[in-house]
Amino acid sequence: MEVSNKNILVIDDNPVVLEILKDCLNKEGYTVRTADDGLEAVNLVDGFVPDGIITDIVMPNMEGLETITKMRQLFPEVKIIAITGKIYSSGFDNLETAKVFGADATVRKPFSCKDVICELDKLLT
Repeated sequence: MEVSNKNILVIDDNPVVLEILKDCLNKEGYTVRTADDGLEAVNLVDGFVPDGIITDIVMPNMEGLETITKMRQLFPEVKIIAITGKIYSSGFDNLETAKVFGADATVRKPFSCKDVICELDKLLT
């Protein structure tokens, strides 16, 4: 599905994940900005209003759950996908917890670009 004029913010502390997601989303017609953590993402959205956000959960500086909460405050209508490879922290399922904090969907790492694009397309159409 070819999408145009949709802004996506990808937040992950792994530069490889950022590059893979940026490349596959660009090929689908999305405009992509990236950030290494939630703190950088919050500073980045000044002047860049995302239609969708893809955020890792386990990151330095501002982790994913705090990032989801902050982005919900800034952009109540934005669609958020939480991604993580560390499913459990302190006995809690990080992906289920992300939904409680406001994520619209979750994708488990490792993922395929198709998995992420499928979730994004569902949320943005």
